[in-house]
Amino acid sequence: WLIAYYPFRASTGCPDPDNVMAAQHFILSIAFCGDWASKVWGYSPSCVAKGPTYNASATEGRLPLDPSQHQCRAVDPLAEHAPEQDCCTQFVVDELGEFGTDAQLKESAFFDMSWFKVYT
Repeated sequence: WLIAYYPFRASTGCPDPDNVMAAQHFILSIAFCGDWASKVWGYSPSCVAKGPTYNASATEGRLPLDPSQHQCRAVDPLAEHAPEQDCCTQFVVDELGEFGTDAQLKESAFFDMSWFKVYT
């Protein structure tokens, strides 16, 4: 790792070097579903096998979702905002812990980032 260093103590322009810098926290906003995964959920056998029950008829606009069932549909987030009906979003959120999302992400989700920029 490259460690950033600036000699505040040796600088005459810094009157209180111990209180100038502190640990920084970076928050990466990551869209797990995004504008791709939400649209193609129903075409992936591995996705359909996980999460709420996929309703192809509702995705195609032929029939509404059945509120008595835990159903979902593929949603194009660029065309409409319906996260409560989107299969991918429901799987990622997993409010009741019934889809095993935490275990799935812990086992198979990773990020390989070589850099990111910080704008101040």
